[in-house]
Amino acid sequence: MTTSYPLSYGQQALWLLYQLDPKSVAYNIFITAKINSPLNTSIFTRVWEKIVEHHPILRTTYTVQDSKPVQQINKKLKFTVQVIDASSWSEAYLTEKIYSETERPFILEKDSVLRVYLLTCSEKEHILLLTMHHIAGDMWSFDLLLSEFQALYTAEIEPATQEQVKNIEDSFTQNKSYLDFVRWQSDMLSDARGEKSWQYWKKQLAGELPILNFLTDKPRPPLQTFQGESYFLKLDAQLIPKLNNLAQSFGKSLYQILLTAFYIQLYRYTNQEEILMGSPMRGRRVGDLKKIIGYFVNLVPLRITVDATATFTEFLTQVSKIVKEAQKHQNYPFSLLAEQLQPQRDPSRPPLSQVSFVWQQHQWCQSTENSLHTPAKVLQMEPYLLGHQRGADWDLGLMVMEAQGVLKLCWQYNTDLFEAATIERMAGHFVTLLENIVADPQQQIWQLPLFTEIEQ
Repeated sequence: MTTSYPLSYGQQALWLLYQLDPKSVAYNIFITAKINSPLNTSIFTRVWEKIVEHHPILRTTYTVQDSKPVQQINKKLKFTVQVIDASSWSEAYLTEKIYSETERPFILEKDSVLRVYLLTCSEKEHILLLTMHHIAGDMWSFDLLLSEFQALYTAEIEPATQEQVKNIEDSFTQNKSYLDFVRWQSDMLSDARGEKSWQYWKKQLAGELPILNFLTDKPRPPLQTFQGESYFLKLDAQLIPKLNNLAQSFGKSLYQILLTAFYIQLYRYTNQEEILMGSPMRGRRVGDLKKIIGYFVNLVPLRITVDATATFTEFLTQVSKIVKEAQKHQNYPFSLLAEQLQPQRDPSRPPLSQVSFVWQQHQWCQSTENSLHTPAKVLQMEPYLLGHQRGADWDLGLMVMEAQGVLKLCWQYNTDLFEAATIERMAGHFVTLLENIVADPQQQIWQLPLFTEIEQ
């Protein structure tokens, strides 16, 4: 008999959305990586089967019992690795096929929540595609899965003892599972920690919440839609070290620098002095849960008041302070917060905030202490950045993907609101803004140039 367990608050919210539209792919997430080595496909498949066996959340299905959603861990669940010959495909067609695979709905009541594809372009060139329903994982989970794959595949090719392999596996989970987080979250919300965070958020989000009055290209539908597209822009290699130097000189992170710039851009578009933006945080502040696969990420609403006469430097200090405070309370579930603060929300808009800023750092491609051997000798892998989600949770979202010193911007937008050309212009404005910020961070917000040379 299969045992049933409760869902986390984040999972409950996703289950509700799934019930409303089971065919929606808005919460399908994915990651792609390039493998520049010959592969033994039998070992490749065996490693992924072992990984699925290792993580209970990857063998979990979802259903309703006594009118409540529950998750059930299966001892075995049908799981297949798809190996596809892509040797005759152009890069454009390869991308198209990848996106089409990520847009296949999951049937949460019976499907495996993880799909693994190996698209073979040549003997020494492959694209690894992982697609998952968000209810079972997040982008940090992908990072962990890719790290574990590299370690286990290398151990299979350059044989290790069973004890060494088990040590690798245990180093990733530390004998914990996502159910430990569900229990921890329930305990946290019922004691002083949860009350302290609720009081913080209630104060931060008191009064009437600001709605960002963006000028959209199309009339807003009466019900929120999740139809999305993405526009990608790789930051110039000469701009990135300048941004790094600026961050180091102020003792701030690149995340804080670009987040502050995004606030300025939104202010310049809307002239609104008060802006509420959502920014997902890892939600893994508990030490022994950091290496667990599961849906931990939690959207944090960051409310900022903009003074146009402040310099970028002054505004950066203000934004950084808000971020640091919010990080202390990032474990309070966003779905619960939205329910408590907006019980009668506008159905045409996302809850609390219409815009998001996401920082996605790819750490799997860095060296790891979990490998028994140097992975590059056996398995040369590199990021293959195509985004992570095709649907649009918000009206507009800016994701920054950081991998091996490269920063790639992904503008995710709702196609029922915006035209592609509008988003492309926004991306150009953001780069112009960054260039002028690094040139003179003491400029006042209202003075910072926004338009590209062509527009001027």
